[in-house]
Amino acid sequence: MIGIGFSGPKVSLEKLPGWEPESWGWHGDDGNTFCCQMTGKRFGPTFTTGDVVGCGINFITGSAFFTKNGVHLGNAFRDLKDINVYPSVGMKRPHAQLTVNFGQSPFIFDIDDMIKREREAISEAVMSTDISSLHSHVDENAFLKELVAQYFAHDGFVETAKAFADEVVAESRALEHDTDVSHSNDRIEEDLDATNRQRK
Repeated sequence: MIGIGFSGPKVSLEKLPGWEPESWGWHGDDGNTFCCQMTGKRFGPTFTTGDVVGCGINFITGSAFFTKNGVHLGNAFRDLKDINVYPSVGMKRPHAQLTVNFGQSPFIFDIDDMIKREREAISEAVMSTDISSLHSHVDENAFLKELVAQYFAHDGFVETAKAFADEVVAESRALEHDTDVSHSNDRIEEDLDATNRQRK
């Protein structure tokens, strides 16, 4: 009997993953998943000797998934927010042996392709977002640049925000000879000043 998953730092090492609070697991004998308790939930296939199984967490979506022999089995857990966990493997059979791969060798499951598709989906969602109603006084390109500058300023990257604003102004003047550039830069400078005042 083998279980794989992830657990918090205070979880006992004497039980299979998923059987205790702050522990999540998928068990090979019945294919069930266990979420912080002894009662399991039907999830997927069983696994045994010779199978290659994997577990991953998408910290952006707060979901966890399992794989078997390179096949993604779907999300097993959701709403995983603000967790501090470690990979966990449990075995009930004496003298059982297994091999683990934490990235030192290529995974059978194509995790790189999954990451690529996730990034493309996020990018598509961002680019398809309609922002026309947010700032009608500037075009979309100018608004996005202003938004980036505000992000830098808000998160404390003041010098980066100033450098970015200067670059935007220089680029706009060189390519478009835009008379409204100074006004956009004034808004960014105002955001920087407001952020600095809040941090004092």
